Amino acid sequence: MTLPDWQGNRPGVYDGLPEEAYHGNKEAISSSLLRWEGTPAHLEWKLSHPEPEESIELFIGTCVHSSVLEGRFPCALVRRPPDVDLRTKEGKAWVASQGDKRILKPEEFDAIMGCTLELCEHPFVTRNVRPARKEVSLLAQRDGYMAKCRIDIVPPGVTWLADIKTTREGEASPEGFQRTMSQRNYHAQARWYLDLWNELHPDDQRNDFVFIVVEKSPPYAVGIYRVSQEALEAGRRFNDERLATLLRCRETGVWPGYSEDPVTVELPKWRNG
Repeated sequence: MTLPDWQGNRPGVYDGLPEEAYHGNKEAISSSLLRWEGTPAHLEWKLSHPEPEESIELFIGTCVHSSVLEGRFPCALVRRPPDVDLRTKEGKAWVASQGDKRILKPEEFDAIMGCTLELCEHPFVTRNVRPARKEVSLLAQRDGYMAKCRIDIVPPGVTWLADIKTTREGEASPEGFQRTMSQRNYHAQARWYLDLWNELHPDDQRNDFVFIVVEKSPPYAVGIYRVSQEALEAGRRFNDERLATLLRCRETGVWPGYSEDPVTVELPKWRNG
C-alpha cells in the first residue's frame, strides 16, 4: 500500500508510512481517540483546540521510538551544556550557533540516550525487535466508520504484537505498570491493535500483546509485560462503550458533560461518622 492509498482512505496494511501522514488522517478512529480523559465535552474541546506543539514528555517518547525502531532521531538534537545560561548574550549566541538543532536540557537529552541504549541492549529487544516489521499502519473500513492504528513491533513467527512505552521512575515495575495500564487504558489500546490486525490478517492471527516499558531516569530500567486475557477482554468492553459514545456524539452533534440533572453528592467514606 502506498501514501496515495492512505490519503484516499483505502483500507489495508501500510509499511513505511510517514508518521505525519498517519496522524494526518483525522477521519479514522484510533485507540488514543477512544481513550479520552473526562467527558465527551472534554474530547470535543480537545479536538477543536489541538495543542500547538507536543510536550517535552511526548517528544522524548517520540525520539526513543524513532531511535530504537528506525535507527534515527526525528530531528538533530543537541545537549545544552549545564554552564550555558540562555538568558545571557553568550547563551543566545550559542543558541544561534546550533541552527535547526533541537536544544534539550541535559536531563532531557540523557533520558533519550539512556532509554535508547538500554532498550537496544536488552535481550528481549535484541531477539524480537530487530527482525520485526516496525511501525506498521493499519486502516480498516467498519460499519459506519474507519478505524486505524500504528503498531510499533510485529515480530515474525509469534502470536503477539508489541508497543514501546517510556514512563516515569518506578512505573516500569510490575506494580507501577499495572497502575499505569489501568489509568491510561493501555489494555484497551492492546485490544484495539489486536482486533485491527486480526481483521486484516486472517492467516496470521495474533492473540497476545506485549508492552516494552522503559523508565526515563537512571538506570533506565526496562520491564516486559504481556497483557492478560482478562485485561484484553476488559479492553474490548471499554472500546465498545467508548466507540458507541463517540459515534453517537458525531451523529447528533451533542457532546455531553458530567450531568444534565442534579446528582446527589455524598461525603467521602473516610468522612462519614
